[in-house]
Amino acid sequence: MKLQGILFDMDGTLIDSEKYYVEGTYEWIQRYGFNGEIEEVYSIIGTTIDVTYEILAKLTNLSISEVAKANDAYFNNENPLNYAKIIYPEVKKCLKEFKDMGLKLALCTSSSRKEIERFINECGLEGIFDVTLGFEDIVLAKPNPEIYLKALDKLDLDVDEAIIVEDSKEGIRAGINSNVYTFVRKDYRFNIDQSAGNAFIDNLNDLIEWVRSNING
Repeated sequence: MKLQGILFDMDGTLIDSEKYYVEGTYEWIQRYGFNGEIEEVYSIIGTTIDVTYEILAKLTNLSISEVAKANDAYFNNENPLNYAKIIYPEVKKCLKEFKDMGLKLALCTSSSRKEIERFINECGLEGIFDVTLGFEDIVLAKPNPEIYLKALDKLDLDVDEAIIVEDSKEGIRAGINSNVYTFVRKDYRFNIDQSAGNAFIDNLNDLIEWVRSNING
Protein backbone atom coordinates (compact mmCIF):
# COMPACT_ATOMS: atom_id res chain seq x y z
CA MET A 1 0.00 0.00 0.00
CA LYS A 2 1.09 3.52 -0.78
CA LEU A 3 -1.09 5.47 1.59
CA GLN A 4 -2.32 8.82 0.29
CA GLY A 5 -5.43 9.56 2.32
CA ILE A 6 -7.39 8.95 5.51
CA LEU A 7 -11.18 9.05 5.76
CA PHE A 8 -12.53 9.76 9.24
CA ASP A 9 -15.90 9.26 10.83
CA MET A 10 -16.70 12.02 13.35
CA ASP A 11 -18.96 10.93 16.22
CA GLY A 12 -17.20 8.47 18.50
CA THR A 13 -14.05 8.57 16.37
CA LEU A 14 -12.81 12.16 16.65
CA ILE A 15 -15.17 13.34 19.39
CA ASP A 16 -16.57 11.57 22.45
CA SER A 17 -20.14 12.35 21.46
CA GLU A 18 -21.64 8.89 21.91
CA LYS A 19 -21.61 9.27 25.71
CA TYR A 20 -23.16 12.74 25.40
CA TYR A 21 -25.96 11.55 23.11
CA VAL A 22 -26.69 8.30 24.93
CA GLU A 23 -26.85 9.82 28.40
CA GLY A 24 -28.77 12.88 27.20
CA THR A 25 -31.27 10.82 25.27
CA TYR A 26 -31.79 8.51 28.24
CA GLU A 27 -32.48 11.55 30.41
CA TRP A 28 -35.08 13.15 28.17
CA ILE A 29 -36.99 10.00 27.21
CA GLN A 30 -37.47 9.24 30.92
CA ARG A 31 -39.49 12.45 31.09
CA TYR A 32 -41.89 10.84 28.65
CA GLY A 33 -42.41 7.70 30.65
CA PHE A 34 -39.56 5.47 29.49
CA ASN A 35 -38.79 3.04 32.33
CA GLY A 36 -36.24 0.81 30.62
CA GLU A 37 -32.47 0.57 31.01
CA ILE A 38 -29.95 2.89 29.39
CA GLU A 39 -28.64 -0.05 27.35
CA GLU A 40 -31.79 0.16 25.23
CA VAL A 41 -30.61 3.56 24.02
CA TYR A 42 -27.31 2.15 22.74
CA SER A 43 -29.01 1.17 19.48
CA ILE A 44 -29.01 4.82 18.34
CA ILE A 45 -25.21 4.81 18.09
CA GLY A 46 -24.01 5.18 14.51
CA THR A 47 -27.48 5.78 13.05
CA THR A 48 -28.82 8.70 11.05
CA ILE A 49 -31.10 11.17 12.79
CA ASP A 50 -34.14 9.68 11.03
CA VAL A 51 -33.35 6.18 12.27
CA THR A 52 -32.66 7.59 15.75
CA TYR A 53 -36.11 9.17 15.79
CA GLU A 54 -37.70 5.88 14.72
CA ILE A 55 -35.95 4.02 17.54
CA LEU A 56 -36.93 6.61 20.13
CA ALA A 57 -40.53 6.69 18.93
CA LYS A 58 -40.77 2.97 19.66
CA LEU A 59 -39.19 3.40 23.10
CA THR A 60 -41.45 6.29 24.12
CA ASN A 61 -44.68 5.70 22.16
CA LEU A 62 -44.33 9.25 20.86
CA SER A 63 -44.83 10.18 17.23
CA ILE A 64 -41.80 10.91 15.07
CA SER A 65 -42.62 14.62 15.12
CA GLU A 66 -42.97 14.60 18.91
CA VAL A 67 -39.63 12.82 19.26
CA ALA A 68 -37.98 15.35 16.94
CA LYS A 69 -39.37 18.27 18.93
CA ALA A 70 -38.35 16.83 22.32
CA ASN A 71 -34.90 15.81 21.08
CA ASP A 72 -34.29 19.24 19.57
CA ALA A 73 -35.40 20.98 22.77
CA TYR A 74 -33.04 18.89 24.90
CA PHE A 75 -29.92 18.96 22.73
CA ASN A 76 -30.20 22.35 21.04
CA ASN A 77 -31.85 24.45 23.71
CA GLU A 78 -31.19 22.88 27.11
CA ASN A 79 -27.88 21.07 26.60
CA PRO A 80 -26.13 22.14 23.39
CA LEU A 81 -23.08 20.10 22.50
CA ASN A 82 -19.70 21.78 23.01
CA TYR A 83 -17.32 20.23 20.50
CA ALA A 84 -14.24 21.83 22.01
CA LYS A 85 -14.94 19.99 25.27
CA ILE A 86 -15.57 16.55 23.82
CA ILE A 87 -12.91 16.30 21.09
CA TYR A 88 -10.55 13.48 22.04
CA PRO A 89 -7.31 14.92 23.49
CA GLU A 90 -4.95 13.68 20.78
CA VAL A 91 -7.10 14.43 17.74
CA LYS A 92 -5.97 17.96 16.82
CA LYS A 93 -2.28 17.08 17.11
CA CYS A 94 -2.66 13.88 15.10
CA LEU A 95 -4.77 15.44 12.35
CA LYS A 96 -2.19 18.19 11.93
CA GLU A 97 0.58 15.59 11.78
CA PHE A 98 -1.28 13.61 9.11
CA LYS A 99 -1.80 16.81 7.17
CA ASP A 100 1.87 17.72 7.46
CA MET A 101 2.73 14.30 6.02
CA GLY A 102 0.94 15.37 2.84
CA LEU A 103 -2.04 13.07 3.27
CA LYS A 104 -5.47 13.94 1.91
CA LEU A 105 -8.04 13.95 4.73
CA ALA A 106 -11.81 13.53 4.57
CA LEU A 107 -14.54 13.77 7.19
CA CYS A 108 -17.44 11.39 6.47
CA THR A 109 -20.25 11.58 9.00
CA SER A 110 -23.95 10.93 9.47
CA SER A 111 -24.20 14.36 11.09
CA SER A 112 -25.40 17.43 9.21
CA ARG A 113 -23.28 19.95 7.32
CA LYS A 114 -24.23 22.48 10.00
CA GLU A 115 -22.73 20.26 12.72
CA ILE A 116 -19.65 19.56 10.61
CA GLU A 117 -19.04 23.29 10.26
CA ARG A 118 -19.59 23.87 13.96
CA PHE A 119 -17.20 21.03 14.86
CA ILE A 120 -14.47 22.42 12.61
CA ASN A 121 -14.91 26.00 13.84
CA GLU A 122 -15.17 25.23 17.55
CA CYS A 123 -12.16 22.91 17.48
CA GLY A 124 -9.93 25.12 15.32
CA LEU A 125 -9.64 22.60 12.48
CA GLU A 126 -10.05 24.99 9.56
CA GLY A 127 -8.05 23.83 6.55
CA ILE A 128 -7.49 20.31 7.86
CA PHE A 129 -10.03 18.39 5.80
CA ASP A 130 -9.88 18.36 2.02
CA VAL A 131 -13.39 16.92 1.81
CA THR A 132 -16.31 16.95 4.26
CA LEU A 133 -19.49 14.94 3.69
CA GLY A 134 -22.63 14.85 5.85
CA PHE A 135 -25.99 13.14 5.60
CA GLU A 136 -27.27 15.72 3.10
CA ASP A 137 -24.57 14.63 0.64
CA ILE A 138 -25.65 11.01 0.28
CA VAL A 139 -28.72 8.94 -0.56
CA LEU A 140 -27.83 5.76 1.31
CA ALA A 141 -26.61 5.89 4.92
CA LYS A 142 -23.97 3.70 6.53
CA PRO A 143 -23.55 0.68 6.38
CA ASN A 144 -23.90 1.46 2.69
CA PRO A 145 -20.42 2.55 1.50
CA GLU A 146 -21.73 5.49 -0.55
CA ILE A 147 -20.26 8.21 1.69
CA TYR A 148 -16.78 6.66 1.62
CA LEU A 149 -16.82 5.93 -2.10
CA LYS A 150 -17.93 9.50 -2.76
CA ALA A 151 -15.09 10.83 -0.59
CA LEU A 152 -12.56 8.70 -2.46
CA ASP A 153 -13.86 10.05 -5.75
CA LYS A 154 -13.61 13.65 -4.55
CA LEU A 155 -10.06 13.00 -3.29
CA ASP A 156 -9.16 11.20 -6.55
CA LEU A 157 -8.00 8.12 -4.63
CA ASP A 158 -8.38 4.39 -5.26
CA VAL A 159 -9.59 2.08 -2.49
CA ASP A 160 -6.07 0.79 -1.92
CA GLU A 161 -4.64 4.29 -1.45
CA ALA A 162 -6.64 5.18 1.68
CA ILE A 163 -7.70 3.94 5.08
CA ILE A 164 -10.86 4.57 7.07
CA VAL A 165 -11.14 5.24 10.81
CA GLU A 166 -14.49 4.34 12.40
CA ASP A 167 -16.08 3.26 15.66
CA SER A 168 -19.75 2.24 15.22
CA LYS A 169 -21.03 -1.06 13.88
CA GLU A 170 -22.76 0.60 10.92
CA GLY A 171 -19.75 2.77 10.15
CA ILE A 172 -17.32 -0.13 10.30
CA ARG A 173 -19.53 -2.11 7.93
CA ALA A 174 -19.60 0.89 5.57
CA GLY A 175 -15.82 0.92 5.60
CA ILE A 176 -15.55 -2.81 4.94
CA ASN A 177 -18.23 -2.61 2.24
CA SER A 178 -16.18 0.06 0.47
CA ASN A 179 -13.20 -2.32 0.31
CA VAL A 180 -11.02 0.22 2.11
CA TYR A 181 -8.81 -0.98 4.97
CA THR A 182 -10.74 0.02 8.09
CA PHE A 183 -9.28 0.90 11.48
CA VAL A 184 -11.56 0.81 14.50
CA ARG A 185 -11.26 3.10 17.50
CA LYS A 186 -12.08 0.71 20.33
CA ASP A 187 -14.90 1.57 22.72
CA TYR A 188 -15.96 -0.85 25.44
CA ARG A 189 -18.75 1.26 26.97
CA PHE A 190 -21.78 0.73 24.76
CA ASN A 191 -21.72 -2.93 23.69
CA ILE A 192 -20.86 -1.88 20.14
CA ASP A 193 -20.07 -4.78 17.83
CA GLN A 194 -16.76 -3.62 16.38
CA SER A 195 -15.56 -7.06 15.32
CA ALA A 196 -15.78 -6.50 11.56
CA GLY A 197 -12.86 -4.05 11.45
CA ASN A 198 -9.51 -4.82 9.85
CA ALA A 199 -7.38 -3.34 12.64
CA PHE A 200 -7.94 -1.80 16.06
CA ILE A 201 -6.55 1.25 17.87
CA ASP A 202 -7.11 2.84 21.26
CA ASN A 203 -6.69 6.36 19.85
CA LEU A 204 -5.19 8.19 16.88
CA ASN A 205 -1.73 8.17 18.42
CA ASP A 206 -1.66 4.42 17.72
CA LEU A 207 -2.11 5.18 14.03
CA ILE A 208 0.85 7.53 13.63
CA GLU A 209 3.60 4.90 13.30
CA TRP A 210 1.52 2.68 11.03
CA VAL A 211 0.87 5.64 8.75
CA ARG A 212 4.55 6.62 8.68
CA SER A 213 5.52 3.10 7.63
CA ASN A 214 2.91 2.91 4.88
CA ILE A 215 2.88 6.40 3.44
CA ASN A 216 5.72 5.65 1.03
CA GLY A 217 4.56 2.16 0.10
